[in-house]
Amino acid sequence: HARDTWKQIIELENDFDRVVFLGDYFDSYDLSGVIQLHNFLEIVEFKKTSDKEVVLLFGNHDYHYMRGFNGQYHYSGYQPAFAWQFGDAIHENMEHLQMCYLFDNILCTHAGVSSVWLEKHFPNTQITNLESVSMMVDTINDHFKFKPNVFEFDGWDPYGDNVTQSPIWIRPKSLMQSNKDTNLKKQVVQVVGHTQQDDIFESFRMSNKIMGNKYLVIDCVGTGGYVVVDNGITIAKQL
Repeated sequence: HARDTWKQIIELENDFDRVVFLGDYFDSYDLSGVIQLHNFLEIVEFKKTSDKEVVLLFGNHDYHYMRGFNGQYHYSGYQPAFAWQFGDAIHENMEHLQMCYLFDNILCTHAGVSSVWLEKHFPNTQITNLESVSMMVDTINDHFKFKPNVFEFDGWDPYGDNVTQSPIWIRPKSLMQSNKDTNLKKQVVQVVGHTQQDDIFESFRMSNKIMGNKYLVIDCVGTGGYVVVDNGITIAKQL
């Protein structure tokens, strides 16, 4: 949401192989549209010029600015005065954006991949190993480019707490429910944002106690929290 905390994190963690942004570049409640647009373009420029891998995932607060969706879908925080500018910036940089990212056994999305949603939209998907997860990621990313309507808000719950929701909408409770006893849960750890957490260390505790270390909700950048993955070990950090 237009915070430039990422600059401090990158300066601190300068010995990195990759940086993953989890989306929601827009719809700040306290920063102007000009600042939001500038920050997004700075992030894109960082990806373009960095000699390291930089991954820009897509969030629900970016989705309603996509071309073809402007004026149809207005979610919380939508800013009509800058809708066309945000939409143009997204359109012009689509090649730098994606919906999913997999490295090692860690699956990163804005909100999480639901097996129920996956079965609804991609019924022929078979998850048996990490290679099949990688194929699933490619399929989802292709649809983001060419058939983005599969990521529309779905279900009756206005908060998005529904197992049929897409990777930019689903909430942690429904994400866990949707993947109970599935091969997707067995193959990957899902790292997601979307649902704000007050404290990164408390989020890690809940991941261990409630989520069986298979889900990590890390939307803590507002309080300076972030996560480093070092040799397969996830580490909570605080600015």
